[in-house]
Amino acid sequence: MTNGETPSPPFQEADDGAGSGAHSLAGYDYQVDVSVWLALDLLLANKIAQSIELEPASEEDIEAELIESEPGRLATKVSADGYKLVVQAKLRGGDAWTVAGINALLKHGGARRPSAAQRLVDPDVRYLLITSAALNGKTRGLRVGRAGSWPKPTGKPATTVSSLPADAGGRVGIIANLDEDKLVGEIKRLLIERFGVPYSRWIECLHKLREEARIRVRRVGGGRWQRDEVAHIIREYDGYLATSPQLENYVYPKNWAALREAMGSPRFAAVIIGQSGTGKTLATRKLYEELRAENPGMSSRPIRQGPQQLRDDSTDPPVLYDIEDPWGRFDFEPASRPWNDQLARFLASATHD
Repeated sequence: MTNGETPSPPFQEADDGAGSGAHSLAGYDYQVDVSVWLALDLLLANKIAQSIELEPASEEDIEAELIESEPGRLATKVSADGYKLVVQAKLRGGDAWTVAGINALLKHGGARRPSAAQRLVDPDVRYLLITSAALNGKTRGLRVGRAGSWPKPTGKPATTVSSLPADAGGRVGIIANLDEDKLVGEIKRLLIERFGVPYSRWIECLHKLREEARIRVRRVGGGRWQRDEVAHIIREYDGYLATSPQLENYVYPKNWAALREAMGSPRFAAVIIGQSGTGKTLATRKLYEELRAENPGMSSRPIRQGPQQLRDDSTDPPVLYDIEDPWGRFDFEPASRPWNDQLARFLASATHD
């Protein structure tokens, strides 16, 4: 294998002549890569967990203690309690998941391994299924795009509602169609684009992460994988943890506290002014990095084409809008005149999300 090539997953679907052991090994390796993906996403990229636990007493599950995101400073009551995310990884060939199949999975368990339905009796528990298969029919109401996002409470099929505690709506999600190749692709994207691991070293880094995941599956360190341990591997392969090398050792301006205050109640907006080259863009990127750590799932959208682009944007909240040089990069541009009348309205209507 040459450096830079996309590695094949460390497993293949067993053929018709393969025994159950081959299928079990494929499922095990799929779970290892899911564990690597979650460690990168939850511990480092979005920083909504301090650690994940691989192969705990419930065998197939991966558990992470997540920090519940605050609903915003305008809220009259902010919950500081975390929730326990129970993740189940299922490599599945053939047909898509049906409601009956999801129900059977949620109820599967025993004395030694409580079922997902039993775990969900605890209101602080949330359940996420990550699977290579598609969703069929009403199961699509449980679909989510990433760990930490949750479907609407009304998304559960009626027959699934009857299988779970009454308050489990919105606490069950499924990431579907994540087959082996897509999973490796997501890991590659995080390593190269998010953490800056050189293209020539990302495969080595992936192999190291897989090795560390398997060690913890064997209960080394109680199976717990800490944030700083994953971060050490990223740095070992010449990556960085901030969204860019410049942010890794960012030097805060003296008025940083004033900028953060402006982004809180009651304004939620700020205008950053300075000469070219003084760090306005870098400050905005650092601001987004900090806000995203406090608000998991936050997106950033650059606005470069005038007020209409901002009005037409339909990104789901929370989102940080970066209106870049509204009046022109170096000099006033007549085409930017609409910002004169409309920028103040956008700033006045900014909200916590």
